[in-house]
Amino acid sequence: MKYELKDSGPHLSIRPFPEYRARFWNRPVAAEGDSFTYGYQYLEWQLSEVRDVHEAQRWVDAHADEYEQYTLYACAQPGDDIWLQVSGTDPNRQP
Repeated sequence: MKYELKDSGPHLSIRPFPEYRARFWNRPVAAEGDSFTYGYQYLEWQLSEVRDVHEAQRWVDAHADEYEQYTLYACAQPGDDIWLQVSGTDPNRQP
């Protein structure tokens, strides 16, 4: 890993309340004797009026216990449908 300190100048908040999406993943249980392997499915929650990523992460941590995995996304820019992965994993994607 390579890293260096960067001075990127003043920072500007793009909006007072960024939007986040949380996906909670689980795999459907196969019927007994069924040799078919099911892919993961998810429930997605839209988090609005969240002060910062730490608040969003606390919400995810509080609700993630009953699911196998989660992914937390932040909206890149207002009005866009571009979502950046903040934490967690997507089990349907190759590592």
